[in-house]
Amino acid sequence: MNGRAKVFLQPPRDTLALSIGTKEVSRPVAPGKPVAFEHHGALVAGLVRSIDPVDWERRGVVPAIVVTVAGA
Repeated sequence: MNGRAKVFLQPPRDTLALSIGTKEVSRPVAPGKPVAFEHHGALVAGLVRSIDPVDWERRGVVPAIVVTVAGA
């Protein structure tokens, strides 16, 4: 099952996360969980570092997630 999230991509060894837009992402979307999505025609995988708002499911909104890319 997939969902949508506003994705901020953070390369390893960097403190800045850049917005790459709203993407279809794999579920579950939760801090510390792996997530995958397509970006520029390639599959990108990483770990969800943070999610805002934390109660996004209850509120029925599209979350903003910061994803740390593994090994990029």
